[in-house]
Amino acid sequence: NDGIDEIVFGSKSKKLYAFTYTSLLFEYDAESFLIGSPAIGNIDSDSELEIVVGGFSGSNKKLYAVNHDGTDVTNFPLDIGEKIRKGAALADFNGNDLDDIVFGTEDDHVYLILDDGTIAPGFPFQGDNAFRTAPVIIEHNDTKFIAIGSEEGTLYGIYPDGTVNFEYHTDYPITTSPSIYNKDGYFYIVFGNSNG
Repeated sequence: NDGIDEIVFGSKSKKLYAFTYTSLLFEYDAESFLIGSPAIGNIDSDSELEIVVGGFSGSNKKLYAVNHDGTDVTNFPLDIGEKIRKGAALADFNGNDLDDIVFGTEDDHVYLILDDGTIAPGFPFQGDNAFRTAPVIIEHNDTKFIAIGSEEGTLYGIYPDGTVNFEYHTDYPITTSPSIYNKDGYFYIVFGNSNG
């Protein structure tokens, strides 16, 4: 909150790094591969932002939430017990002005974790294969839903109660996170698969 942007990234060295333009702010040891992009938002009641990233090691399958000073957010890390390959998406699903966390796993699940570290009712959502792309959160007609693609080639739209809004099937693994394109008041979900 000093008006100057920082850079945050994870690594296969099992460390999360935060830099300013001139110096290292902190190095957080997650004891797990961090290969997904970190998400940054506000998941607790202080004014600073928090960093969320998932672990991908076989022995340490946790969801991490780290404060701006490199300390753990209260109730984190969470032992999910499933590898998290890609990044998370953050949005306020329960209306308390704090971000909740959405991510997919190698065990065919999509999770919605509330800001207090609990799993939202209706989750985890069971998909048809592993989720190896980050989700996006879409708000349409005052309703949020999750869009995420699976290795089976299915793009899912999932409501906040864990029910399916839609499924769009392709014949090849989905390899990119969905993007949203808005034209003339209509939104389109754009993504790619391994068929090119």
